[in-house]
Amino acid sequence: MYRIGDHLICIRASEGWLDDALRAALSEHAVPELTAPHANLSIRIERPDERVVGEPVHTLYSSGCLAARSRQPQDVLVALVRELAVNGLEGQGLVTVRCAALLRSDGRALLLSAVARRQLVLHSRRLAEVGLHVIDTPAVLIDPRTLEAVIPGPSFAYDPHILSAISGTEHEDLQALLCEHRYSIGAWIFMSLPGGLAQAPRALALTKAASALWGGAPGRSSDIRTLAAVLRQAETLAGGDLTSLDLIARLAQE
Repeated sequence: MYRIGDHLICIRASEGWLDDALRAALSEHAVPELTAPHANLSIRIERPDERVVGEPVHTLYSSGCLAARSRQPQDVLVALVRELAVNGLEGQGLVTVRCAALLRSDGRALLLSAVARRQLVLHSRRLAEVGLHVIDTPAVLIDPRTLEAVIPGPSFAYDPHILSAISGTEHEDLQALLCEHRYSIGAWIFMSLPGGLAQAPRALALTKAASALWGGAPGRSSDIRTLAAVLRQAETLAGGDLTSLDLIARLAQE
């Protein structure tokens, strides 16, 4: 059991070596087993099996829901780090938004409806070719003072230190990955709106953003003001399908 920020988290690993590595890397966050409500993360890194054709599939579950699935173990390990980093940053005066993120070549972040997360991952290579880097994160946090997007965890999926950090050879690197990266918000794309709309009305965009943030339930007035301020400074776009060449070109333009 670990306390990350204000959250209690139970992490279960499929292999003893991985569980030992996590215990060592997160030793300063360890707490005794408690009966208080807590989140559950379960990570499974498969070992190659000669009896199985192809590379094994590695998974991460968050409270019973599939959070990451990949044949590349580092993808799943990074997803775990991002989940922990989100919990560590929550409660520090930041507004948590459950959305997906793209990082443009000019350093600005594009925020997309959470439903686009899997689309982004599927088309990550194609998007990278035009300077759009997928940040596969369970949430983005917004600083209400600077109106910046705070992206938790490593900058990109294939961080060169992630495997050694988890494997136990460089435990201090995992602590370094529980960090934040800040970007100005260039646009907010709403994938549930008709793609033919050139620009979503601000009031509609605010309603959509608030609904994604709180699941339709009323939110704090301070958070609503933060979203309204972000949507005043950022472009709001109606999306559609990320396989659309027109949409990709629009998102990549300087």
